[in-house]
Amino acid sequence: MPLSPDQIDGYLLNWKGHTPNCLRLEDLFTKTGINCSVINCDEAVPEHEKPNWIHLSDAAYFTAQFSTAVDHFSNRILLCCVADAQIRESDVEKIIQRTLFCFSHKCCGVLAPNDAASSWARDPRSLTHLGDGFYEVPITDCTLWAISEDVVAEYKKLPRPKTCYGWGIDAVMSAVGALHGKPSVRDYTITITQPPTRGYNSSEAMAEMAAYAATLPPPVREEMERRLSRRS
Repeated sequence: MPLSPDQIDGYLLNWKGHTPNCLRLEDLFTKTGINCSVINCDEAVPEHEKPNWIHLSDAAYFTAQFSTAVDHFSNRILLCCVADAQIRESDVEKIIQRTLFCFSHKCCGVLAPNDAASSWARDPRSLTHLGDGFYEVPITDCTLWAISEDVVAEYKKLPRPKTCYGWGIDAVMSAVGALHGKPSVRDYTITITQPPTRGYNSSEAMAEMAAYAATLPPPVREEMERRLSRRS
């Protein structure tokens, strides 16, 4: 049976400097009919002004925000989008409709639109085409991504990352999906992007990812590493 927008729990991950774009995305995604929440780390936004938002410390980064989304999720599809994502207004409704189609018809575990700024860039000619513009990829990236409820449930059985920046979570989610017969998929009919600069040290994030991987059960860690080795 086809899925409907109200079966998506969507979370926008907001932090300092990106609240205007977050408000724009919140309005656009809410209009699609999904359940849209904001996990906010911009302390310039007082809780009394946005009592419906989930407020975390300004010191929280991606790991804390994503873990909060996982903990609040109770639906068929978990959708997360970072607040600095650059998405055309005309593409937002298409993203939701394509997400519903893919999870209804493609046995998908993790899905993301094509991300022009992604480190996991792949030429679609080198990928398995699943039809309708969807291609199987080793890792989707997590600027904007959607994850099936069963993959989220399996992820929750694993040790939670004790990291800050969240590197490796996308690879782990793709690994979990693969181990349960659910591929990671990129939709090449939609392209989004993200600013190329990071506000943190990439070497620290890489060290965090290695430490996180060491806590995982061997099958998940090995599948994660296999996927990281195939990223490009």
